[in-house]
Amino acid sequence: MGTIFTRKIIILLILTLLFCSNSFLNGSTQDKSQKHLYPGEEIVFANNYPSLIKFINGNPNKPLVVFNPGFAFLARIAYGYPGGKQQDFLSFWLHKAGYPFLGVSYPLENPVYSKVYPSMGVTDWGKMVADITKKCIQKNGLTSRVIFLGWSMGGTVAAALNKAAIKNGLQVEMFVSIASLPPRPGIYSSNTTDFVTMAKNGLINIKPLNRLFLKDMELQNNINSHVIIPENIFLSQIVGNLPIGLMGTALRYKNGKWTKDLGEALKDSDSVNMWNFPLPAIVRNSGFHSAPDTTESSYFNTFDWGPIMVRKLFQMFRKSTKWENITDRQFSKIEFVSKTGPEHLTKSVYGTHFFFVGEQGAKNTARAISELDIIVQNYEFEAECYSKLSTK
Repeated sequence: MGTIFTRKIIILLILTLLFCSNSFLNGSTQDKSQKHLYPGEEIVFANNYPSLIKFINGNPNKPLVVFNPGFAFLARIAYGYPGGKQQDFLSFWLHKAGYPFLGVSYPLENPVYSKVYPSMGVTDWGKMVADITKKCIQKNGLTSRVIFLGWSMGGTVAAALNKAAIKNGLQVEMFVSIASLPPRPGIYSSNTTDFVTMAKNGLINIKPLNRLFLKDMELQNNINSHVIIPENIFLSQIVGNLPIGLMGTALRYKNGKWTKDLGEALKDSDSVNMWNFPLPAIVRNSGFHSAPDTTESSYFNTFDWGPIMVRKLFQMFRKSTKWENITDRQFSKIEFVSKTGPEHLTKSVYGTHFFFVGEQGAKNTARAISELDIIVQNYEFEAECYSKLSTK
């Protein structure tokens, strides 16, 4: 009996090993998160962090447009989901305009990721996006020119991303604030951090905030006369708990709890020196203001980014020009551009904080980005011409 029993055990072990080997060869034992990927998506590691990305090719002579999502969101909010209407999403219209598109998601708590990173900060985020962007450009033979988009909290990464991008040899044409705030700890209203609570894993618990997201999406549905993203897909496949350090506030995750460290927050966001920023441009929402914090993002956009914008335009028109060689005509031009730049580099699109979701808003947002691209290129051309005039 003992011999027969032993043989059965051996046979079962062999069959188990064969099954496991076959499963491995067929990929079924891969990271469970891989099962949750949409067609065209992949998980890549950069700067020691995983990122859900999706690349859509376009005209290699146009700048690559890189989308950075906001608070608690995957970049899927910009390129959609299987079964959704493609025209409802920003990537469709940017691609139609010829732009290569790259959606880069920071790691949050969602089935697409197998691990959470509660201590991740803004510098980590910026380096991750810059490294992924560089690899994407090299892999697909694109120009080194890049347009970064930052929606909502996505504005927090502007300076850190620009610094990392320049180090990677990228030419950042502009950073388009999609109703976002710049990375300045304390720029949010005093009660903004009061609504966030810590989940057991150290991330921000977004469950109490989902109703606000769904409220804005319902309004977008009404504008577009159909449901853009079904609620169950929105809650399970688009959003997730996120690291507190990405908000750009003084709150940090250390030793299993949140603590306030303003000095570290300022250093992490690279926001002290305005010259570290790329040239900002703005696309903001108008018509709907459903929550105080998102209203701030829209209303104060030009005022918050304006000082940075003016300095970067000033820097653009001064490049390769010695101060003593600047003519009165040139200085008048610099003064004119500085005064009018914030108005020219600001566009508005009707809708909620999610104004770029839904066919009408997505199409108009892509058009606004294309127009801003032309304006910035004209600025660069004029600046180069004036620079040459001063050397004569």
